Amino acid sequence: MKRFVKVIFAFSLLFCLGHLSFAAEDTDPVPYEEGEFPQWAYDLRRAEIITLGSMPFVSIGVTLGYGAFLMANGEISSFPNPFSSSSSVLSSDQVRNIFLMTIGISTIYGVTDFIINYVKRKNSQQQNDMLQKESTQFQVRKVTPEEAARLLNDSMSEQTESQEDSETDSISENQSQSKPHDEKAGN
Repeated sequence: MKRFVKVIFAFSLLFCLGHLSFAAEDTDPVPYEEGEFPQWAYDLRRAEIITLGSMPFVSIGVTLGYGAFLMANGEISSFPNPFSSSSSVLSSDQVRNIFLMTIGISTIYGVTDFIINYVKRKNSQQQNDMLQKESTQFQVRKVTPEEAARLLNDSMSEQTESQEDSETDSISENQSQSKPHDEKAGN
């Protein structure tokens, strides 16, 4: 039996070492590309990071809160130390309850963050879609110098017309405001 294990180990070692000699490719790390992963994978990874990252802090909070609850009910006589691994104040069932509450609360944090980011992304996508529907489509084309001169003249004439209209409107407003004042002065 020992000989069989040695032979299997030697063949597997030979296979691995032989395979490594052919793997002389470029192994430099390459940064991820923009669309390499789907969005749900990024969201799931973020939820996982938040869930696992919040566990130590949630564990301390749950231990302190649960210890205060047990002490208030008179089930334990001293307050548990959340930093002690050999705390004999809590029973194994109480430690299991603390562990399960920690997992539950941390998971709630991760799922809540996932939902908030999902809703934000959907709202921004809807706003972008609405803006794209409402926006005017512009066409860009080459303009000859003659067309450019004609367009400039047209726009200049439109501007002077609008200025003249606004000036006549302001003059007529001033005259209408001054007439009642003049009539009062005459009486």
